[in-house]
Amino acid sequence: MQRDHTAPIGDALIASGEARTHPTYLLFLLLLVGMVNMMDRQILSIFIIPIQEEFGVGDSAMGLLTGFAFSLFYVLAGLPIARWLDIGNRRNILAGAIVVWSAATALCGLTVNYIQLLIARIGVASGEAAANPGVVSIAADSFPATRRARAISIYYVGNSLGVFLGLSVGGWLAATVGWRIAFIVVGIPGLLLAILVRYTMKEPPRSGTRDANGDEIEIETISNVIRYLVSLPTYRLLVASSVFFTLVAYGLLSWSATFFLRVHEMNPASVGLWLGLASGIGLVSGNLLGGFLSDYLATRNLRWYVLVPAIANLLTIPGILIFLLTESTTIALLAYVPTLMLTGSVTPPLIAAIMAISKPRMRALSYSAYYMTAVVIGMGGGPFIMGFMADFFSTQYQTEAIRYAMLYTSLSALFLATSGLFLASLSINRDKAE
Repeated sequence: MQRDHTAPIGDALIASGEARTHPTYLLFLLLLVGMVNMMDRQILSIFIIPIQEEFGVGDSAMGLLTGFAFSLFYVLAGLPIARWLDIGNRRNILAGAIVVWSAATALCGLTVNYIQLLIARIGVASGEAAANPGVVSIAADSFPATRRARAISIYYVGNSLGVFLGLSVGGWLAATVGWRIAFIVVGIPGLLLAILVRYTMKEPPRSGTRDANGDEIEIETISNVIRYLVSLPTYRLLVASSVFFTLVAYGLLSWSATFFLRVHEMNPASVGLWLGLASGIGLVSGNLLGGFLSDYLATRNLRWYVLVPAIANLLTIPGILIFLLTESTTIALLAYVPTLMLTGSVTPPLIAAIMAISKPRMRALSYSAYYMTAVVIGMGGGPFIMGFMADFFSTQYQTEAIRYAMLYTSLSALFLATSGLFLASLSINRDKAE
């Protein structure tokens, strides 16, 4: 474990750029980590139909594979890995995690039945559990508070590019070499990235690890950290809101390809290309908009880290209505872009808000506890609930069942998410001061 520094020395190092990776190169590495992370996770969504045909499983089973089965093990690994990140060398842990999830992605292509594919996806989930908390903790100690949302937004730009590559490259590979080879090809870049992270990124110094008297601040136990976080009204509301927001976001990402294949009768290569472009343009612009706009407004009032996502959620509703209800494929694709842009603008300011009310030695754990709850219910529930609803509506709506499953789930969840965010905006300044 690296040597601790006093808060003033640590803050000075962060400000001066000493003992850490050059900011521009660090952002580049974080962008690559985000890109590989989401590409390996998202590529499965473009292969749902061929996997169903080969393994003979229904929408609920695929919803389980992309949802709860992934999120459960993501969460089980999340808390211990986050604790390790808070006290250990974050760079080395992150590099090792990239190796794990990339190798597991490649192994997905070697499976011969549904159970084996499920086990391989569990490996992906276990490795990826280190990505978000590790990156957020590194960014929080590498950039001043007024630039954190922007730095985090760059990481999520990488996530958005990963969605684009997962859909576009995945669609092309599915049409040319099949889904098995596609998994293997997509897993290889992560192994190379792990080498870059391990040997070219410096572990940043941790600020705030000693008190004003120079004494080392005691590292809290996991249970004490959780009790502290739960005591904050803002934290509770952010977690609850993110559950419903994540339910919408991951539900749409998991089932949009199937929606265009079934309802608009597009072919897999076209779906991958156009959804990849829509996701890339929409999510990248949204990530940057949310990060930069919230940083700018939060210099006046910290509440904007919560209000920006709340307003974005409200503005998402018209886009979802057009996207899902229009009979025109072109209009649906065009409406998907602003829908994803607004969706992408939510996460960077929310994470900046969590960092603002978290102590330095609990940043990875506070993020992981927040995210794991959103993952279990939101990331796990979104794909599964939409898949279950599609099966439920299949008798009445046939191939269009997925349209109404996505619509009803998204609108109800967005209402609940937005309500929680507006309430959180009333308490964040008080929780930060305390």
